[in-house]
Amino acid sequence: MATERNLPNYFRSFADELNTTKNRIRNLIGEEHWGMDGSHKEAILRETLRKFLPSKFEVGSGFIIDDSGHSSSKQIDILIYDNASPLIYRSSEFVIVPRHYVRAVIEVKTDIYYKVQRESAFENLYSAQTILNTGANEVYTAIFAYDYKDIGQKRIEGVSTHIVKRMSEFYLRKYAEMNRHFAVCSEDEFLRKYCLSAFCINQQMYGLHWNNDDNPEFGMYNTEEKSFNFFVSNLLNTLDEKVQGSLWYPDEKESKRFFKISLL
Repeated sequence: MATERNLPNYFRSFADELNTTKNRIRNLIGEEHWGMDGSHKEAILRETLRKFLPSKFEVGSGFIIDDSGHSSSKQIDILIYDNASPLIYRSSEFVIVPRHYVRAVIEVKTDIYYKVQRESAFENLYSAQTILNTGANEVYTAIFAYDYKDIGQKRIEGVSTHIVKRMSEFYLRKYAEMNRHFAVCSEDEFLRKYCLSAFCINQQMYGLHWNNDDNPEFGMYNTEEKSFNFFVSNLLNTLDEKVQGSLWYPDEKESKRFFKISLL
């Protein structure tokens, strides 16, 4: 009997593969080292993303540098940049990339429940955003987490509210810091520019920045095992606007339990 084609299951297999590889490495190095050293988690996701990216893009880890060469971002776990980019420096997967050639910045975390992991991800991505100086929809800026502590025992609504509240607090704090020196824009304009594009907890949930004309909002979706599918599809849509429709997206996100929470 012929096997029915099933694209959502195809994408889901990569999410399963991420967890399988994660657990395989954790079994080898132990629980203690898995939580402390993030390099292998980043490498797993980088290798998986390469399976989807067009050849005109490269994947690495490193720094983004501004036009003057005087300022750079913090080190970013995953940088996706134009293959034709002239690089300031490259060694294996480590790169220093001029800001104009960067198309996506992603931070990878073991468990986003913990404040130290969450805050370091926000700080690193914000440092990249200040160098990039583009709108949140132009460069895919995301956090990918392998887990959220005991998420199965918590209500999805509570997790969603917690994530967006912490995100809102972080960016509004950054706005206040900037505004102390010089008033550059309103709060909503600031959030439309600097807020994350996306937030993914593998096989659990997915969040997406709604960069609308009213208050900027962040939609949290109970996408469960399809979370990685939405994460990749929205990343690819940022790289190529032709990536849309049922070929790439398993279903309408609105058909899931959906929470759209204002960042203000």
